[in-house]
Amino acid sequence: MRRQPKTLAEQLVREIGFRKTVRVMAFVSAWGICTEALGRPPASIEEYAGWWTEGFSTACRERAMFREAFPGESTPERMWERVKAHRAELAESKREAREFVTAALMGMPPVKL
Repeated sequence: MRRQPKTLAEQLVREIGFRKTVRVMAFVSAWGICTEALGRPPASIEEYAGWWTEGFSTACRERAMFREAFPGESTPERMWERVKAHRAELAESKREAREFVTAALMGMPPVKL
């Protein structure tokens, strides 16, 4: 019997593999960084790609991989909100919180997919 995953990262590795997990986590982080910089979520994948000066096709591939990992989610916005909430639990100051973004995302409890 397999043990239950302790983190979201463990859960995703089981479901979509290590490489895709890393790419999905990077997309969630990149979406969040863009959201924080704009002061709102990107209005479209085009806006996200433009903000990062990334190709539209690349951004669409990233979004497709995210949607494979999280069926029913159109954007990482809800996931980013969870990251921020988890990050706030881990850090006392904004500066410390920024340093914990990746740790927070990788260490979040699993979600029902």
